Amino acid sequence: MENNRKLLLSFSGIITSVDPDTILYIESRARTATVHTIDGAHLCYEKLSDLASRLPGQFILTHKSFLVNMDRIRRIEREQIILDTDMEIPISKARYGDVRGCYFRYVGLNM
Repeated sequence: MENNRKLLLSFSGIITSVDPDTILYIESRARTATVHTIDGAHLCYEKLSDLASRLPGQFILTHKSFLVNMDRIRRIEREQIILDTDMEIPISKARYGDVRGCYFRYVGLNM
């Protein structure tokens, strides 16, 4: 995905355009994804895996229900990520090693 592309979200007949750089994290519950941005939250009916495939490489799956923008990570702890907004996002035990390794590679490439 190019940097100038927007993520289009559809919910109840309303289409919303979101800049991926403004996304903090995406949470999936009961067939609905909530895209949390710096400007607020947007709902859509889409699988987390489908949203992930339409986003740039700065997004990482930390849990079966959470996709996080690595540009917004302040700290990684054993069971959670702390975003620069102080929001706490869970990391599943099975994904901790992958999340940590992916984040270190991402930060190294973007320094």
